[in-house]
Amino acid sequence: MEEADRVNDDLSNLIASMNIATLFVDRDLRIKGFTPLASSVFSVLSSDVGRSLLDLTHRLKHEGLSEDVQHVIATLSPIERELASADGRWYLMRVSVYRTSENRINGAVLNFIDVTERRQAQEAVRVRDERLRMVAETTRDYAMVTMDSAGAITGWNRGAELMFGYTELEVLDQHFRMLFSPEDRQAGQPEEELRQALAEGRALDERWHLRKDGSRFYCSGITSCFFEGTTHAFAKIARDLTERLARL
Repeated sequence: MEEADRVNDDLSNLIASMNIATLFVDRDLRIKGFTPLASSVFSVLSSDVGRSLLDLTHRLKHEGLSEDVQHVIATLSPIERELASADGRWYLMRVSVYRTSENRINGAVLNFIDVTERRQAQEAVRVRDERLRMVAETTRDYAMVTMDSAGAITGWNRGAELMFGYTELEVLDQHFRMLFSPEDRQAGQPEEELRQALAEGRALDERWHLRKDGSRFYCSGITSCFFEGTTHAFAKIARDLTERLARL
C-alpha cells in the first residue's frame, strides 16, 4: 500500500509539473480526473468528477468537442487540432484513448497545450511576409528574385517580369544563371555571386544581363543570403541602368 501511494504521489506530481491541461473521461464521457490547469480551459471543480463532459462549459471556440472524444473512443484514432478560446488564447488539443494496464480501452485523455505565443509569432511572420509580398508584386522599377540554396528561382515579382521579359511560370525552378550573358555564365559569375553572398552575406554587381528576346541591358544588383530554418536561400534585387549608362 505504501508503494502504491508513493507511485500515485509520483504520478500526481509528474502530471502537475507538466504544465498541460489534461482531462480524463471514461467511455460514457464521465469525468474521471483532471490536472489543475484544466480549469484554464474548462469550468471544472473537484466535485465534477463523475459528471458528464457534456455538463461542463469550456472556453474553446469548438462545438464538436464531445463528438471528437466519441470518435476517438470508437475508432482508436487520435485527433489533434488547434483551437481558439474565448479569451484570445490558442490551444493544441490532443485526444487519445485511455488504455488500462490490461490494454483495455477505458475512455479518453484530452490534453490542451497553450500555443498562444507560437500562434502570435506565426501571425506576425505571416503579416510581415504578406506586406513584403505586396511590396514585391507592386514594385515595377526593381526586379526581385528569390532563389533556393542551389540557385533555382523560387520567386519572381512584376518588376522582374517587366525587366527580363519572362513570366513567373517560365522561370520557376530554373537556375538564375539563365539571366546572365553567355560569357558571364562561361566565367562562372552566377555561382560566384551566390558563393560571395553566402560567405559575406551579400554580393554587389553591375553587369549586362539578358532578356527573354535576347537583348541586353545594364543592371545593378545586390544578392543577399538569408536562412530558413537549417537551410539558406537567396534574394536578388536589381535595377535597370541602361538609360543612365547611355547618357554618360
